[in-house]
Amino acid sequence: MMKELLLIRHGEADHNVLFAQNRHLEAQKLRDPRLNRKGVQQAVDLKHRLSNLLRRSFHLELVITSPMTRTLMTSDLVFAGIKCPVLISPIPREQGDYPCDYGTEKSELEKNFPHHDFNELPEVWWTEEESQEQVLVSIYKTCRTSGAGE
Repeated sequence: MMKELLLIRHGEADHNVLFAQNRHLEAQKLRDPRLNRKGVQQAVDLKHRLSNLLRRSFHLELVITSPMTRTLMTSDLVFAGIKCPVLISPIPREQGDYPCDYGTEKSELEKNFPHHDFNELPEVWWTEEESQEQVLVSIYKTCRTSGAGE
């Protein structure tokens, strides 16, 4: 049976607004920003739009989400009430070298999102100088550690 893949980007966070206003320095300084009010509403709206698809034709087997705060918030809102395993993975993440692209430590994420399993996530799961090569090495290490590369 062929599998279908549904990709969803996170809702709006304050750094997105600042970038759109050409306030790049301010945007870059925000560390792992949360969804703002509009981003929360975007996620709730998407949940409603997806509900028909999920009921009729799309069989959801797994949600994979980045450990970025904005993506965790988005997936929590979009998939609220849907019984499906959620995998927290550092592989789908921002690639950048600014605090808005850096994550939050695993121990803090566990406090903020206690309903998720972060056991497979290292305490510091991002790098601050992310070249394409560093991202690929990180993906390789993650796959080797989780057994996904076998």
